[in-house]
Amino acid sequence: MERLSDLELIETYQKAKELKCSPDFILLLLTEMKKRDIEITQVKEILFNM
Repeated sequence: MERLSDLELIETYQKAKELKCSPDFILLLLTEMKKRDIEITQVKEILFNM
């Protein structure tokens, strides 16, 4: 996970939700986001400002 930038992690999370990937995979992404102090509200802000 350390190879993904914060933006790539956020994009991966959004795509995983869109594609309805397994809950385990989404949990893995959310765990990494929490580790990096990225909150869901920040995700929306970043995506809308792209």
